[in-house]
Amino acid sequence: MIAEQIRIDAIERESLDLMRRTSTWMAQQAKAVILFKTPFWRERGLSGRVASRIGPLVEVHDHSPEHAASGALFGFVGWPPMDRRRDPSALRTAIVEQLVRCFGSEAAQPQDLIIQDWATEPLICSRLDLEEPPEHPEVGPEVLRQGHLGNRLWFAASETAEISPGLIEGALVSGEATANRLLDTR
Repeated sequence: MIAEQIRIDAIERESLDLMRRTSTWMAQQAKAVILFKTPFWRERGLSGRVASRIGPLVEVHDHSPEHAASGALFGFVGWPPMDRRRDPSALRTAIVEQLVRCFGSEAAQPQDLIIQDWATEPLICSRLDLEEPPEHPEVGPEVLRQGHLGNRLWFAASETAEISPGLIEGALVSGEATANRLLDTR
């Protein structure tokens, strides 16, 4: 029993140290969802897809239901975390102004504009995440994909993915792979 406890403690220390050193690529990002009465850009032959070096949204995607009357755009905010925190209302104004430039005057009056700033979430974004420039992660070590505490604890996140780490696809792949590993241990 003591030997087993020492082995588990060693895995826990190694895992905790590894987790502390593993940055979360998207942790310092902010995401915005902008809601409209209709997906008016479709009526004008626009896709709702924007890639921008000016911003503040560096990517925009049509997030509207295919056959629904409501419209939604989703985007990643390109302003650094400190700039977002300094003046949140300026960020909101700049987002609407950008959408007007891209989609026309109909974008000036969104029904809602929701910003989720992950950099303000201490359980998601660590000091390491904020101090280092974001880099697309490499596939992490196998210990991240192993069961811990007698297979009672498993990590299933994009950072543990063997395919597309750091991306939504990686999170989905990791979740499925972790579920299969868990089922295999039962």
